[in-house]
Amino acid sequence: MNLQKWGSGSHSQPRIRRYIVKLKLILQVAVLVSVTTALQGAIPAQVIAQGQPKRVWLAGIDPVVAADRQRIGMTASRPGAANDFMELFQPNAPWPRAASAIQIFKVSTQFLHRSTDEQLAAVIKDLGHRHIALAFAAEIMATTAQCGNGVPGYTTKAVIQTAADRVSRLGGNIEYVAFDSPVAFGHFNILNKPAACNYTMQQLVQNIAPQIAILKARFPAIQFGDVEPVNNHTVCWLAEYLEFARQFKQQTGERFIIHASRYYLV
Repeated sequence: MNLQKWGSGSHSQPRIRRYIVKLKLILQVAVLVSVTTALQGAIPAQVIAQGQPKRVWLAGIDPVVAADRQRIGMTASRPGAANDFMELFQPNAPWPRAASAIQIFKVSTQFLHRSTDEQLAAVIKDLGHRHIALAFAAEIMATTAQCGNGVPGYTTKAVIQTAADRVSRLGGNIEYVAFDSPVAFGHFNILNKPAACNYTMQQLVQNIAPQIAILKARFPAIQFGDVEPVNNHTVCWLAEYLEFARQFKQQTGERFIIHASRYYLV
């Protein structure tokens, strides 16, 4: 995509409109249910009463995820698609006005783990220049010999360690982590995967805790959030989400904010 043609009325406009639609969806899915969490004791009510600063997040399909999706046939092959993402981080990329309204940019676990050093360094450098915090969508559960392989939301401790080490080595700082629906994937098995672990809440947090320790060791001020689906199929799961928050605080000493994802995309 030729970023110089943004707003020029050129043939690139349909692609830009699609990008804007995706951005609107991203902004719509971040519906906080932290007030309910506070009532259950996971977050002190006085913190909620003080109000949280408004934060706008932005994310996109990075070249690593795009290549993965094409390889398994999730998306049709589009020769230029994987290159669009990195154009955002060119020194003269013409989105200063939009960037000034964004506080947090979220990349994938896969990008932190398998992008080239050049790609990751470009993202880190440009976000720093724009004063935008780096976050990542964390496949925070670790696979075991018994379960988890091939199930969304799972990776390995080694992957999390590599991701943290790479960001640190390249001069970056991960400020936020958004868990990839561990309750939906790790407890409820929302996709009915035969390899799912079907953990209890206590077991789920026990599985996640070592990855939290890895991230805290590298980035002591890192903050955590959990993105879970809330729709007509999951409306009765709120108690389990809150139990996960309680177990997480009890076992790790860390608090997090629960985000309710209105649009659940796998």
